[in-house]
Amino acid sequence: MNFSRLISIAKAIVPTYDNRYKHVAFIIKSGKIRSVGWNKHKSHPKCNTKYYEGTGWNDIHAELDACIKYGKDSCRDHILVVLSIRNSGQLGLSKPCAGCTSVITQLGFKKVYYSTEEQTFTSYSLRKE
Repeated sequence: MNFSRLISIAKAIVPTYDNRYKHVAFIIKSGKIRSVGWNKHKSHPKCNTKYYEGTGWNDIHAELDACIKYGKDSCRDHILVVLSIRNSGQLGLSKPCAGCTSVITQLGFKKVYYSTEEQTFTSYSLRKE
């Protein structure tokens, strides 16, 4: 897995989220990027956005954004790579939350990689090979 390539792509295409970091997810199959998603502030027009802003309640997480854009019911032979890039350019922890892990599990991803604060990536499998 060429993580440095994914980091370069993320820095180039994703807007800085809240001026602190970029949180990005890549869906990869057969070594090719199939979808890219990143955190976004979204809200319903009737929602009081000033109250919810910055709380995470109205955010779409990078993992979910990538899955929605990809539009597939199954990601059985796919790999998900999630990374967080701080404003300093260093990696941050980007382990998927419980809600995203539920979606990732339901879609059947083969493996998930995520960045750590130690400037590395770690992985876990959600199903037996």
